[in-house]
Amino acid sequence: MELLMCGPEDIKGIVEAGSHVLSGSSKFIDSLCRIRPGLAIASEARGIASANDVLLDAMEETVRRCRKMGFSESATTGMCMRLANEFSKSENLSSCLSFAQEMVGSDYDASGIDHGWFIRWSDGAAEQTDNEMCVIWGKLLAGELDQPGSYSKRTMSVLADMSAHEASLFANLCSTSIYVKSRGVKTLFAVLADDVLGGDTFNGELLSITDLDDLAAIGLITTSTWTSQGLPGKTSYTLELDDRSAVITNPNEDCKAFVFSHMRYLQEGMELASLCEIGTFNRLKEAIDKVVTRAGLAIEWTDHSR
Repeated sequence: MELLMCGPEDIKGIVEAGSHVLSGSSKFIDSLCRIRPGLAIASEARGIASANDVLLDAMEETVRRCRKMGFSESATTGMCMRLANEFSKSENLSSCLSFAQEMVGSDYDASGIDHGWFIRWSDGAAEQTDNEMCVIWGKLLAGELDQPGSYSKRTMSVLADMSAHEASLFANLCSTSIYVKSRGVKTLFAVLADDVLGGDTFNGELLSITDLDDLAAIGLITTSTWTSQGLPGKTSYTLELDDRSAVITNPNEDCKAFVFSHMRYLQEGMELASLCEIGTFNRLKEAIDKVVTRAGLAIEWTDHSR
């Protein structure tokens, strides 16, 4: 890209897609700026000038200085591109902070957050260009502020490596998952019913085996081990969900077992799942029915939403 041959309007066009910055001062943002002064790059644009004008001025100054010092056109172009990249990261970070602020409130004092954790978070957030990923990173910060220690640095590393497509697959998995309480402990299970018994797609092609392999490869789930639910003969078990419950009965004399899915969430997956919507898949009840009845068990639902 021959940046130096462009006019001012063309230079502005380079960053038109990244013009979302925080506006106005807030206790929340100011408390984080004290932890990492680099945040001031974005905050200087608040209420002073648009992000495009700030970048344009900085690039024009860079060109002037480089030419005065005798740098080649290619070297000057490289420095301007680096400046645009760094400014873009600042705007990405501002977007993530904006989403977090919406959740915790502008008067929230975030100065008590672990400084090392926040620096790692801001490094990852600065790389996010997709709006949906910025929302996730905003939720991550808000969740950590609400309950310190909820999200490990390892989980942030996994999230930083996720593509928007992988994030979409994980959201689909969470949508067809349920929390099962046993002995006072809630465990997250994905409910995946084969579309064709022994096939490679689940829940009306919501997910496939390949999708699960992709999520396993980035460290969110494992398909090597899973948990089965055993039910002794002539006994029943009540599955409690948010708006309904199901009584699962074993009419047989011998013990029967069923498996919600041949996978389980790893710790990083459990942490990131808390940022997603759980159990919202519109055919989740149908998937549970399939899993249970295929194991030779009976199931009866009660709707509590009415």
